Amino acid sequence: MNDLTQMKQQARALREQEKYSEAVQIYQVLWSEQRASCNEWDGWGYAQSLRKLNRSAEALDVCREVHRLKPDFVLNRNLYAWCIWDLYIARVDDEQIAANSSEFFRAASAILDLGEPGDYSPFARTLLRVVKYLKERPGYPAQQILEWTGKVSPDQLSPKVGIGSDGKGGQMEYASEREQWYSARCKALREAERYQECIDLATEALEAVQRFHHDDDVWLKYHRARAMSGLGDNAAAVDELRALLPRKKDWFVYRDIAQCLYNLGQFDEALASSLDAALAPLPEIENKWRLFLLMGWIIRDQGKLEDAKRHVLLAARVRQKRSDWTGTPKELAQTIAELGVDLNSGISTDDLQQELQRIWRSAKFAGRPSVQGMIKNLLQDRDAGFIQGQGGEDYYFKFKSFKGPHHMLQPGLAVVFYVEKNPDPSKRDIAVEIRPVNRK
Repeated sequence: MNDLTQMKQQARALREQEKYSEAVQIYQVLWSEQRASCNEWDGWGYAQSLRKLNRSAEALDVCREVHRLKPDFVLNRNLYAWCIWDLYIARVDDEQIAANSSEFFRAASAILDLGEPGDYSPFARTLLRVVKYLKERPGYPAQQILEWTGKVSPDQLSPKVGIGSDGKGGQMEYASEREQWYSARCKALREAERYQECIDLATEALEAVQRFHHDDDVWLKYHRARAMSGLGDNAAAVDELRALLPRKKDWFVYRDIAQCLYNLGQFDEALASSLDAALAPLPEIENKWRLFLLMGWIIRDQGKLEDAKRHVLLAARVRQKRSDWTGTPKELAQTIAELGVDLNSGISTDDLQQELQRIWRSAKFAGRPSVQGMIKNLLQDRDAGFIQGQGGEDYYFKFKSFKGPHHMLQPGLAVVFYVEKNPDPSKRDIAVEIRPVNRK
């Protein structure tokens, strides 16, 4: 056995024993002084040892040389991809990506070109990292998300759920690669107005994924409902959206129900749902500008033109709060012109909002009897609690529904409130608009 063969065997043995520093010393001599006698396996072993020592930049250089020597060597292609992942994908946050997005996308494309989805390649995690970045971009680039998710089919992605830390010393599950892909692509199809594809993919996902995370099943049904409406099947969309309410009572679900009902010409029901949306809490009211425009349309078609004008004015005013939203959307501009809305009306935006909120509350609770009771207990970890009514019934409530000073919210406090039916019949009805007795 000659010295060169002995050195190669020694380097390989050290690498297999995970003695990477010692292995690198030998590989370095071989690679720099005996290159002509080294093959792809020697280069791969050298690069792998370097990467194990967190020297991914040096490992990447070696992988490039091995790739030129043997382009179809799968082990090196995968290691090559992992080195790119280490340097250009894993170590950068969204802000850093935005500062040099061309480098990020070039690196991601290289990784996908080098391998295929599987346990030994960063293909899937790279694709999903790209999608995660794109989902957070202003304007939601649906077409780009479709292009990237189109590079793989769901059956190429792992259905295995991930396990990670919950930040409290325990473990938690997170969505599988396949679930993440379905969720991202389904939303992008809806945003791109490819409605039938969205419906078909959401239905497929709901059957294919065994256990969902982060309410992904709810979101899939939401996207499917929106797509149904986009194709004109508003009645089916209303049924789908209403079925989501036990798990998702967000303002935009009520808004979308209202839009579908409006499309069906059911103006009174549409207004009732829009009131639920308008009165639901949301820190940034400007996000509701489309809701206020919809309310303007509903009220206009009910023949109440002055009230309609005020809602359209609010839509225009709150939208102006966002400096990054330029121009006036066509549907808003047309409605302003049609109704002759004066955007320079003397009332302030805050006063207009407060005035309309009083009208919304009055309309929503008109004809409903108020109920008296007492705060029974508080669930601090859930920002919620229970009220016992005078008749002995218990009602669930959220802290945000309490309209008095926060320090007064204590067990034993006498309150007056309205009751809303819980969309989930197995759970307690809900107390809303809760006020201390004798306080208006």
